[in-house]
Amino acid sequence: TRRLRFNRAEGRVTIDRQAGRGRIEFTVQTASIATGDAALDAALRTWLDAAAHPTARFASDTLQFDGERLLSASGTLTLRGESKPLRVQADHFNCYLNPLFKREVCGGEFIAEVDLRRWGSAPDPRLDWAPTVTLRVQVEAVRQ
Repeated sequence: TRRLRFNRAEGRVTIDRQAGRGRIEFTVQTASIATGDAALDAALRTWLDAAAHPTARFASDTLQFDGERLLSASGTLTLRGESKPLRVQADHFNCYLNPLFKREVCGGEFIAEVDLRRWGSAPDPRLDWAPTVTLRVQVEAVRQ
């Protein structure tokens, strides 16, 4: 198992649990990919074509709820300049009154299996990696 992260990311979650709607969007700077191995980071930046496509982005305004509990979001993942549909599952997504901020805070993790071949490529075959990766995006949002 190889884990990596993007060191520069930002996003926004807007939800109305009572109405069962909202919007999720997040963007990562593709050149900020980090595996702990400089040579591998460089190869992945090349695969991501980070110079030509400096960001990857997910956006959804189609959220699925069970009552007030967020289950998933269907949207679009833009990677290497191509946008494809993607559904992410909400895992441990919860809202609570934060005693430090004295405001409601919502957080959890969104998870999806992403088949990189849908974007016309997979990582270098010499790496012997499966073309499907698990995308995990951890979020925490403070009510504004």
